[in-house]
Amino acid sequence: MNSKKCTKCYEVKMFSEFSKKKCGKDGLNSECKVCAIERTKQHYKANKEQILERKKQYYEVNKEKIAARDKQYREANKEKIAERNKRYCSNMPAATYEIKNTKNGKVYIGCSTAYPRRWREHKFNLRQGIHVNKHLQEDYNTFGLEAFEFSVVEEFPSDTPFKFLEAKETQLILEKKLRGTKLYNLSIKINF
Repeated sequence: MNSKKCTKCYEVKMFSEFSKKKCGKDGLNSECKVCAIERTKQHYKANKEQILERKKQYYEVNKEKIAARDKQYREANKEKIAERNKRYCSNMPAATYEIKNTKNGKVYIGCSTAYPRRWREHKFNLRQGIHVNKHLQEDYNTFGLEAFEFSVVEEFPSDTPFKFLEAKETQLILEKKLRGTKLYNLSIKINF
């Protein structure tokens, strides 16, 4: 027999639908994975503030220990992490994009071989106050993130060469300048 009844939903399911539990009578949890996930979600929803506070306190008490553990893991798994990041980014589409300030109409033009990640990097740098484009940073400080819209101008396959994307970015910047659009981009990249 390769099945058992879940104690929560009372459905008979295959053993693979249950998590392992060493002290369990049959070596499996009494509730199926679906019910266990739902129970965990409900518990988190009902106790979110306490859980977050406990995590915050733990982090404050163990900050150095956590940093040392994370550093040790990164050093011991450099290749593994690099491979994972490469796989992750290889599935992301490339694109030329614009970030538009809806308050003053100014636009930032960019390109990336993995644009979803690049948008996250822009937001992180703006929140930290370290964005390389000082004018974009100043407007972010004044208006906040809600004032900015990110949009893809043109999407490309994930293996698109960066030089090609830079050429498209330059073309887009020149087109916007000719139309009189106010830009955050102060310079353009011209490749020969």
